[in-house]
Amino acid sequence: MRNRASDIVLGLLFFGTLIGLFWVTVVLSDFSWGRTDHTVEIVSDDVGYLRVGDPVLLHGMPAGKVLTIERMADPVLATLPDTDKQIPCTIRIVTRMDTDPWPLLSSNHRVLIEDRGLLGGKLVRIEAGDSPRPADRSQVLVAMATTSAWQSLATVIDENRDSVRSAIDNFADTFDAATNGKGLVASLLHDPEVKDDWSAASDNFRSVSENLKTASADAADITREAREGRGTLARFVYDDDIYTDTKALLDSADEITADLKDVSERLEQGRGTLGRLLGEDDALTASWRRSPTTSTASPAGWAPARASSARSTTRSWPTTCARSSPSSRAPSRTPGRPHRS
Repeated sequence: MRNRASDIVLGLLFFGTLIGLFWVTVVLSDFSWGRTDHTVEIVSDDVGYLRVGDPVLLHGMPAGKVLTIERMADPVLATLPDTDKQIPCTIRIVTRMDTDPWPLLSSNHRVLIEDRGLLGGKLVRIEAGDSPRPADRSQVLVAMATTSAWQSLATVIDENRDSVRSAIDNFADTFDAATNGKGLVASLLHDPEVKDDWSAASDNFRSVSENLKTASADAADITREAREGRGTLARFVYDDDIYTDTKALLDSADEITADLKDVSERLEQGRGTLGRLLGEDDALTASWRRSPTTSTASPAGWAPARASSARSTTRSWPTTCARSSPSSRAPSRTPGRPHRS
């Protein structure tokens, strides 16, 4: 019984392997059930190392592959699309496609042989074009090889050979100077002071990072306390009494501003005592500026009285002084008799 079960498992494994190989073969061979293949011939003067089996793209999608590439004995003059220029082509490329490309092509279509990527490989790209005139089916498709990225780089290096050589020499000199302990690069590599500076800068950066981390944690704590309704910030955010008091304070500030504006307008208009004093042509200001001794009339009625009072004070001052002098207040003494207080 055990041997029979082992035989069944082995048979299933064998047939599963055969089915997998068949499926892989179908996928790699690009076989499709019920598909009609179309053979399309292309000529070119240079295929750029195109090989059999390379893909053919139409509208950027895989549409077939290259079947054969052969060199023709006699060159064929082929006309480029939408031009009258003819080029001699010596290579014929036969492709198999899953659709007929001719109904999709316009008169300015292009067939390019280009790289599949930087790692190599080629492909044939058919661009349909955008001209309203259809392509002439009597003409043959002409493929043009594009310049690869590596070829373009090689061309640039060849055109700037002297500059490239100078750059290589400069790099070699810099490397030699760094190896021998000369120049800025050598200082960066071997100078202990530079190493200490880099260490200090690293320590400073680490300290700044720690400070930022601490500040972030503090901000998170403050935010959490405010969200939970704790602390001064939470009171400012959630307490209605503080909002009411703040609004009342702002209203009081508006009233004070309005009062100051009213006082300023009254001063500008010359109203009130301060307005009269600050005015330029006011009679009260003129009376303040007029001297009491040269005035013929006292505007306020107090200057003559003040002058007469001053004169009376001046006239009575000696008498007062005489009355209050120490000699007049001292008691008289009789010679030979003691003074009794």
